[in-house]
Amino acid sequence: MREEPILNDSATTGPDPASPGGGRRFGGGALAGAAIVALVIGAGAGYAIGHSNGADSGKTDGIAQGKAQEAAKYEQGKPAYQAIYEEGQKAGTATGEKQGEKRGEKKGKEVGFQQGKDVGVKDGEQQGVQTGANAALGGLSGWQNGALYVVTAQDGADVPTVITSRHLMAAGTNYRLCANDQQRLCESPVE
Repeated sequence: MREEPILNDSATTGPDPASPGGGRRFGGGALAGAAIVALVIGAGAGYAIGHSNGADSGKTDGIAQGKAQEAAKYEQGKPAYQAIYEEGQKAGTATGEKQGEKRGEKKGKEVGFQQGKDVGVKDGEQQGVQTGANAALGGLSGWQNGALYVVTAQDGADVPTVITSRHLMAAGTNYRLCANDQQRLCESPVE
């Protein structure tokens, strides 16, 4: 006796000679399972395609909205704008003060140097005149302004000519070189 396989709702392992065409037969459960698998794959693919297109669009829109909201925080007059402005002003003021101090110090040194130089030149000139006068006048002091003097001069060491002696002239007196010593001054009353 020949054994025949029992057919049920699942796929068979070989051809069934009783079925038309002699091919494989699938039961209802196998077809339902295949349909579910096909639906899951289709739904997954649709979700992935839709999500990626929707995510890019939503992401772009979200980024643009986020940028606009963030930019709105920093509009002039807003607290965030004021905070940044005040920090910038504080930093700028500190930097400006440091630069101003450096420039002021440099300018002050230049002005001070020039003023010091001017004062030094003036003081030097005054000192030079005083020293030159002392050298030229032979160290003689007590000169009377507007008075007339008879002076004796000779070549000087630091100045070209030095006064070695002086004689205050008096009214009613004649002055002349002495006859017996031409290097001396002689005087006589006016007649």
